[in-house]
Amino acid sequence: MKKTVNSTNSMNAKRTRKASLFGTLMFSLLAFTPFAQSFNESMGTVSSTTSISTHETNNGFDNDVFTMTGTADVRTTDASTGYTGASGAGNIFFTTSGRFFQIEGINTSSLTGLSLSFGIRKSTNASSGSDFAVSVSTDGVNYTPLSFTALPTGSGTSHWYLRTAVGTIPSAANLRIRFATTGSSAQYRLDDVILSGGSCLADITPDGPTTLCAGGSVNLTANSGDGYLWSTGETTQSINVSSSGTFSVQVTTSGCNATSAATRVLVYPIPTPSASASTDTICPGDSVTLTGRSFTTDLIFSEYVEGSSLEKYIEIYNGTGINIDLSDYRYQAFHNGASIPSFEISLSGILADGAVLVLSNPDATLYTGSATDDSDVQHNGNDALALYKISEDVYVDIFGVIGQNPGSAWSGTGGYSTVDHTLRRKLSVYSGITVNPALSGPGGFTTLTTEWDLFPQDNVSDLGAHTMNGSYSWAPGTVPSTGIIVKAAPATTTTYSLTGEYFNGCSSIGLVTVVVLEDCGGGERKMTGIAGEKIGDKAYNLSAFPNPFNTQVNIQVNTAVAGATKVSVKDMTGKTVSILFDGNLNEGQTTLTWTPAGNISNGVYFCEMVSNSGVRQVKLIVSGK
Repeated sequence: MKKTVNSTNSMNAKRTRKASLFGTLMFSLLAFTPFAQSFNESMGTVSSTTSISTHETNNGFDNDVFTMTGTADVRTTDASTGYTGASGAGNIFFTTSGRFFQIEGINTSSLTGLSLSFGIRKSTNASSGSDFAVSVSTDGVNYTPLSFTALPTGSGTSHWYLRTAVGTIPSAANLRIRFATTGSSAQYRLDDVILSGGSCLADITPDGPTTLCAGGSVNLTANSGDGYLWSTGETTQSINVSSSGTFSVQVTTSGCNATSAATRVLVYPIPTPSASASTDTICPGDSVTLTGRSFTTDLIFSEYVEGSSLEKYIEIYNGTGINIDLSDYRYQAFHNGASIPSFEISLSGILADGAVLVLSNPDATLYTGSATDDSDVQHNGNDALALYKISEDVYVDIFGVIGQNPGSAWSGTGGYSTVDHTLRRKLSVYSGITVNPALSGPGGFTTLTTEWDLFPQDNVSDLGAHTMNGSYSWAPGTVPSTGIIVKAAPATTTTYSLTGEYFNGCSSIGLVTVVVLEDCGGGERKMTGIAGEKIGDKAYNLSAFPNPFNTQVNIQVNTAVAGATKVSVKDMTGKTVSILFDGNLNEGQTTLTWTPAGNISNGVYFCEMVSNSGVRQVKLIVSGK
């Protein structure tokens, strides 16, 4: 009669023929290892010699949830005695070489560190048990041998002994334990097979990727148990996670508590791409240049150089779209698994949008570009680094794992390592790691292989230069349809959508509208980019002086027709940085001034005038700030 194993019922179907001592023992085993069928098999009782298959059919064994097979037989003669827990009654008798007894259907899938013990009797004084094999299998085909302490030999040693098998008992849904004779010089008896001890386990299974784009989520589910306590404080078997963090769960069943390994969820914010036009108002038949750009969420680490000797560099990139006051940030280094900074550098100065700051060890010589020297730039492969933002009391980027020592380095597939290498942030990465991974071991730096490009040691060929951009697609009707800069010639007022594709497949959409005027002034068409022209006999132009300039520039506006007029200053990407006038202007000349704010860096800008008469632009050059 084939027996059906029910892993959720554990020992519920077990028949107990034990004295109270064994009932108590079995209860304690179940309480200690609640997730699997830990057991004590005393072989039951028979009235006379019988086969294992017959004893199984008659439900003679203690454990009905397991399947017993074999070519040995069951007897009551020479009942077990002489060791603690010896049950007497029936035992398995191995008469000749090749006889075996197997217990199968044991669920150890949630257990580790199990111990297997058994009572064994030898028939001759000379036998040491070397020809009695104990093995385990997870598939019924391949068996792994276990060893046990040799039986004593010599006069008067033919009696019962308690032995514990040595070796790894694997985690499996259907474990088999086999006992067999391999020689013909001795006969053996087997009794009181006990699978005990072990440690219960807890694990987490996600229902999808654990690296997500903002707005996504993943369900984390613990293995079956009586109670759950997540690191978040939730007490359900599953939790839904939509923000970055490291999560673990304690599972409790029948008094056994186990805590899972940590599972990291990483949620990337999605930047909205900036879509801008070289002019937002054109005449029919004219074209316009559309420009796409994305921005980092804050400062990020963009290059890491762990070179030979003191060739140590760290590059910090500002892709935020604004100039950054560095006095609000500190660079921190956590050496050898430290959880508080071993070294800290207070940053200073203004870091322009699109620029980088290179921190360098004073004794480093490979890089000859602009750098800030500091002796605290002395990282090794097992040191974590962080950018700390003072005003918000947060990390804006973390390299490595704070509070964990990975050994010599963090590492990953493909030869990745934080020792003796240069690492450059991928251009599609727009957000720093703001939540410490809190994962141990060399693989705890989980974004090492996904967010960074690997280069040989002492490679500084790209140091001092970093950009950040995704891939862009435009609609409708631009030439080309993809890229950072495209052209469009709308016949009517059109809103263009810019779809940005970023790291990890995250995407978002930005919009820009180009207005096509019905009347460009007396039926005359403007020439885009020309600063001045006449409409009829009246001037319609735009000029600037002094130009180039340092602190202030005068903008002279000549309007040919009174009406709504907007005068603004834009940067090279088309982003508006200042609006000088937005209202009704009389016909004639008006002078405006622009005093660039402190976050405006040296470079080229454009002053643009838009009115019913058309669009005019003049180039402005800021220098000497």
